[in-house]
Order: sequence, then structure tokens, then C-alpha cells
Amino acid sequence: MKKIGMIMVLVIALSISLYAGGASETDSSGKTELVKLRLGYMPNLISASLGAIGIEEGYFEEYGLDVELIKFTSGPPEFAAMAAGDLDAAIIGHGAHLLAIQGQAEIFYFECLGNSDKIMALTSSGIASARDLKGKTIAAVRGTSSEALLNLTLAEAGLTEKDVKIVSMDQNGAASALIARQVDAAALWSPLTVTVSNELGDSVIVVSSIGDFADRAPSPGSWIISEKTIKTKPEIVKRLTKALFKASDFRAANIEKAAEYVAKLIGTETSQTLQEVQTARWFTAKEIYDFTKSGQLDTWYEAEQQMFIDSGKLDAKVPNETYFAKQFMLESYEEMQNEK
Repeated sequence: MKKIGMIMVLVIALSISLYAGGASETDSSGKTELVKLRLGYMPNLISASLGAIGIEEGYFEEYGLDVELIKFTSGPPEFAAMAAGDLDAAIIGHGAHLLAIQGQAEIFYFECLGNSDKIMALTSSGIASARDLKGKTIAAVRGTSSEALLNLTLAEAGLTEKDVKIVSMDQNGAASALIARQVDAAALWSPLTVTVSNELGDSVIVVSSIGDFADRAPSPGSWIISEKTIKTKPEIVKRLTKALFKASDFRAANIEKAAEYVAKLIGTETSQTLQEVQTARWFTAKEIYDFTKSGQLDTWYEAEQQMFIDSGKLDAKVPNETYFAKQFMLESYEEMQNEK
């Protein structure tokens, strides 16, 4: 009887263990349960498009994800929300990659190369080139891609931050200050670059754009997630990666529809988001996979680290693998090909 009793205890324990291990994956009907994920984005075509496409085209649901999109004004607040447990994953621009390099989150998906950041200046302030920024007041968001572009622009002109007056404010504030002529220049990204151009017309010039430095200063858009989630829920990360791959393919083939979805999400006109189509290089799933497999992404991320070192933001390079979990793109894409 003791042996029979012991066997029954083991059987019950095993049953409970199996149920607990699979409860988050399937329900009683055998279907994949929807897992709730909160994804951060910024209200522009680059940052919001994959999330909007994933919802509108049903890609998140296809992979068992119930996604809530949460709006942010820049990357650093997304890291703070993730650290507080209020956000699961997010897309970031170039400047916020510094926080990932410093270990505050891990990159699991590469989305695009941005070309939206610009230094815009008032002609009435006597600014015709980067050298003319000396002694001028410039609005910028600290810790973002726009600040990184400002540092590159100043260095190219033989200047440093000490040669200008940088006023720290958010993007909306920076754009408003420039339009109101309260500052001489501003470091901006889309869609506010479009807003400023429309408002000021010939009264404003583009001093530089991130595309001017593309050969040595890549501006990647990447998705981040916490190290804890990567370690404890790798299958969820893979499901999210697959949905993002599908959304990337859709965007590459249907950029106008993607702009429509983003306009719906952020509450603006499609004509506005269509003006942002040239603000990035949009890649297909295969291109992203090939960049990962060939080591091109590693090259871009290493170049990005060097930019942070050159600007004094980072002391020394760290191995990419400490913050770049590229296995999710490799494994997810290969699994998707086998599923066809």
C-alpha cells in the first residue's frame, strides 16, 4: 500500500507540474492562450508602424499575443517604465541604445535604419552651416538620437557642447520653441521636422541630418526587452519576434497602408504620416535575417558604440552579445521558414 500511495503522489505531482508549465501556452481546447504584452512606441512612422501593423493585420494575435501599445515621447522613459514593471518591450532610436549598452535592457529585434533626425535652424539667427551654431541656443532631448546627431554635427564643425548653449526639453517643446523663435536651432525627429518645415517654410534650414553621417554613424531602430523576460520567457520573445517579422514584410510592401495605420493609432491625418516615408530605410524579414546572419548588424552596433565613445558618453566598447540577443531573430526566422 505504501508503494501504491507513493506512486499516486508522484503521478499527481507530475500532473500538476505539467499543467503549471503549459498553462501560459495553451487552454483546455488546445489553442494558444493570448499573452498580454505592453509595447512602447513613439508617435511617428518609424516607431509606431510595426505595432500598428501587428494589431491591424492580426499578426500579434496570430502568435498568441494580446498587445497594448503605450505612447512615449522618447526612448529613456521607456527604459524607466520597463524597469518599473509597467512595460514589456519597446522600440528605441539611436540615442537610447546607450542605455541598452549599459545593461538596462537587451535588444532582440532590429527594425530599420533611421534618417529622420535633423538639426534645424532659423535663418534669422544667421545660421547657414554647422559652424554658425557657435554661441547659439539649441533645443535638444538629452539621451536621444537627436542629441547624438547634434554631437556629430558640432564635432564635424570643430565645435563641442561648450561652444553652444543646449537647452534640454522634450521634442514637442523643442519644436514649439523653434517655431516661436525662442531658440536658434533644435535637434528634432519626425514628425516634428515636418511640422517645423510646414510652419516656418524658408525661414528655417536643415543644418544636418543623420543621413549625412550614414557611412560612420548608423542610426538603428531596435526593439528592447528586459533580460529577465529573455531568461524566463524566451518562447514569448520568439513569438513577438515572428510577429514583428511579418509586420516588417507588410510595411516594406505596403508603406502607404502602414502610414494609414499609424495615422489611425496616433490620431493624425494619413497625409501627415506619408510625409515621413523617407525617414528610414525599411527592410524585409529576409533582409533583417541576412543582416543578422552575416554580421552586418554587429558591425552597425559596434560603430554605434564608437560614436558614443567619441562623444564621451561611453568609456569603452562592450561585447555586443552582452546586450544584443540576436538568437531570437535567427531562430525565429528559421522556424518561420520551416513552418511554411
